[in-house]
Amino acid sequence: MIRLVAVDMDGTLLDEDSRIPPETYGLIDELRDAGVRFVVSSGRRHDTLRAFWGDYADEIDYVASNGTQVVCDGRVLEDLTFDHDVVCRLKEFCDRISCAHLMLHGAEHRYVTELNWRPPFGPPPGEEGEYERNVSEVPDDEIFKIVIPVDRAEETTDIIFSLTSELGDELTFLPYSPDCIDVMPRGVSKASGLRTIGRRLKIRAEDMAAYGDSMNDYEMLRYVGHPFAMANACYVLRSFAERVLGTNAEHAVQAEMARIAAEAREARGR
Repeated sequence: MIRLVAVDMDGTLLDEDSRIPPETYGLIDELRDAGVRFVVSSGRRHDTLRAFWGDYADEIDYVASNGTQVVCDGRVLEDLTFDHDVVCRLKEFCDRISCAHLMLHGAEHRYVTELNWRPPFGPPPGEEGEYERNVSEVPDDEIFKIVIPVDRAEETTDIIFSLTSELGDELTFLPYSPDCIDVMPRGVSKASGLRTIGRRLKIRAEDMAAYGDSMNDYEMLRYVGHPFAMANACYVLRSFAERVLGTNAEHAVQAEMARIAAEAREARGR
């Protein structure tokens, strides 16, 4: 029986306008009443996720920043940061590749490690505050999320291969989109975050369901017993899914939440 539901945000739980469909809140209540935990598993920062969820922020658990921040029952279980020297080496690599740009996320600021480049995109909907500070060196700040935008999408695969060859012992690189690379400390992912929550709650991986659409969801879907991919998900995720759902625009995850809550209620009533 499914005892935990882990859901990606963008492209999965959120609708086509990057908003939480209104029925989601009541479905979280239904899952909780049926004994099923609800976990938001996202590349977004924990503080911005809490702000995004508003009054429901205390009702859910979090795997944030792709696994570097893990919070369960309001308790911080993981709060990992990148080694400063490793980030400096990553900057040296990006400085050599003119189409690769390095963005570092700290507690309050996002830094661009170039003085004359600005991101072609803003922060995700729901994230507020200063978006970037242009700096020439890696700042003396705790960095818990790194993104590498790529100007030339056709070069992304080669850049990931090179990054893995140079820094694969310490970092993992995933294509978040055709022109953007997610960077994580080696061994850290949404899957490792779920493993940490599972240990605390005594929930086995085989009793977890996960939902996603992009490659930073891959390890999470491979870890759980019930992996589900969106119809709008990348090809690889759909290939490994137990089942492919509808799209986020169709509120397919919300339909799944209702199904799981109903099955859990029925199982508890037997």
